[in-house]
Amino acid sequence: MKVAIVSPFYTPSIGGVETIARDTAEELVRRGHEVHVVTITCDNTWEKIAEAGEVMIGGVVIHRLNPSSLKIGYSTLMEGLKGTVEEIRPDIVHSHNLHPHLFQLIGWKQEMGYGLVAQLHYPTVTGIDSVVARGLYRPTMWNLARNQGKVDGVVAHGAKERDWLVGEKIDEERIRIIRYPAVPAPLLEYEGNIVPELEGVDGPVVLYIGRITWRKGVHVLVDAVEALVEEAPNLRVVIAGPPEKAYFERIRSAVEQKGLQNNVLLEGALSEEKKYDYMCAATVFVSPSIKDIHPITLLEAQALGTPVVSTNIAAIPDIVRDGETGILVEPEDPEALKEAIGKIMRDAALRRRLSQGAREWASHLSLESSVDSLEILYSNILENRR
Repeated sequence: MKVAIVSPFYTPSIGGVETIARDTAEELVRRGHEVHVVTITCDNTWEKIAEAGEVMIGGVVIHRLNPSSLKIGYSTLMEGLKGTVEEIRPDIVHSHNLHPHLFQLIGWKQEMGYGLVAQLHYPTVTGIDSVVARGLYRPTMWNLARNQGKVDGVVAHGAKERDWLVGEKIDEERIRIIRYPAVPAPLLEYEGNIVPELEGVDGPVVLYIGRITWRKGVHVLVDAVEALVEEAPNLRVVIAGPPEKAYFERIRSAVEQKGLQNNVLLEGALSEEKKYDYMCAATVFVSPSIKDIHPITLLEAQALGTPVVSTNIAAIPDIVRDGETGILVEPEDPEALKEAIGKIMRDAALRRRLSQGAREWASHLSLESSVDSLEILYSNILENRR
């Protein structure tokens, strides 16, 4: 089977969609499929990360296209998309996100003869940053519902995304729930390397990795840390990820004003290996999201046996078992966040129990199982097109 995955951003850009697209592409290649990824030359901060052209990485053929000069939020047109898809001649096109390329692919589908799958990632619950994009959301969903007969399958990650799609007038029979995020098997075996930045640290380590933006609630974590340091002066907190510049400066300023410079380490984006090394070394992984759907880092931390603390919003309770693999609190509540983190830090028996539960739970959320379901969807689409 020849599959073209069209994703606005792709590794080394850092984000949940990028991880899902990459892990899926590489697993499909391992199963003997020919997989192409069509994406742009920039990451999700619009920094250029590659030249336009074609390269093979991990068995996946990656086609980098220039973005147009018109950008709305995280959305842009891909220059030369039609010609690239014509050159690939895919059996299945798998489109990620509610971006212009999805509607272009709908328009070209009959002419080129591919099956089309849409995976939309629930934009309203994670937050639409651009004012223009928020204004375009309603007519865009109306247009999708109107043209849904030209989409062969819509992937939802769980019941909450399915309900959102049904509420937007997408026919439930078109929707297939395929669980994402998912855990690649090698991650369950990863043991971690020494993290130089943590050498000599003799206290607990609290870790946040993700985009450093308001909707991720990093400021709530800083407020919680201020209180935690009073009972654990040797606490080390690592905050790492791609920064939104103005918000990152707000966080840096708060750390300085609260006198936490010796406790808090602010890092930028991490390599995949270093991310996992930090997770292995952490006492507790924290994701204090305010607006989110299912942070992949929460699943990765659990796969590595690190207890987690997060918020009881959206689909997070579907990937964190409260009291079994971690602790969930209400969003924007630094006192509750502080109590949950402190409870795990103080109680070694609780940490061991949560760590074991986290690994066991993550082992049931395998990438292999998700791609099994995806292959079935692809095969059914192609069978129905014959």
